[in-house]
Amino acid sequence: MFMQEKTNKSIKEIIVLSKEMSRLTKQALENSLSDFPDSHFAALERLYMVIEESGANGSIQASLLAQDLCMAPSALSRELRTLETAGLIIRRLDPCDRRKTLISISEIGEKLRRECENAMISYFSAVAYDVGDEDIQNLCRIHKKIIDSLMRRNVSWISEREADV
Repeated sequence: MFMQEKTNKSIKEIIVLSKEMSRLTKQALENSLSDFPDSHFAALERLYMVIEESGANGSIQASLLAQDLCMAPSALSRELRTLETAGLIIRRLDPCDRRKTLISISEIGEKLRRECENAMISYFSAVAYDVGDEDIQNLCRIHKKIIDSLMRRNVSWISEREADV
């Protein structure tokens, strides 16, 4: 019984620490990007990642983007309109299929994305220095293990629930 209590206490501590890490990381991101108001960095970074992973020639079809981001087309359209109005993305018709729209990051958008990324790296470098390289590597290794386990458990949990229906 003592071991179970100790394990439960550790699990609770992981949950509390994860919430605190999330809160402080969000605050740190806001601080690091304070010189870039209205940068739409989160949206630009998501778009950049999806293009890198699933796009071709620096762009992606809007329909594939909506799928990758698990967003309703109407919500994605609003977000893209905001980015386009700010000059951060370019929408154009797919030359292979004019019924489809291709989305790419504009030169201005990519420059802003890189500047924001560099500001974040600079901000978090001080944290990494304080913590130390070995601990940062251990943290990353452990986080990956926890994320993999959570992903497996979430898939399993959903499958179990669907089987019960």
